Amino acid sequence: MSGVYLTRRGLLLFASMSLIWGIPYFFIRIAVSELSPATLVFMRTTLAALVLLPFALARGGGFAVAFLLFFALITEIGPVRHHLHQSSGGGATRGLRAR
Repeated sequence: MSGVYLTRRGLLLFASMSLIWGIPYFFIRIAVSELSPATLVFMRTTLAALVLLPFALARGGGFAVAFLLFFALITEIGPVRHHLHQSSGGGATRGLRAR
């Protein structure tokens, strides 16, 4: 069985990807001490939508824009519902619970 070797380029790409993937979690940890998780999720999703919207429009809009807006809406429902539930003692989301 021969060994698998990692080239210098492969090692550099792996280290770069690890850094790119890990840095947001560090900043989220800092941000959560200043912002509520629901606010943080809203800000991240809004920023991502604003960055991706021009690309979606350039590719013909239509389905891509609808999917982007749908994804943004779906990712907001959970955190906003949780935040409302926590801040109201459960009363504000009583009608949203699954039966």
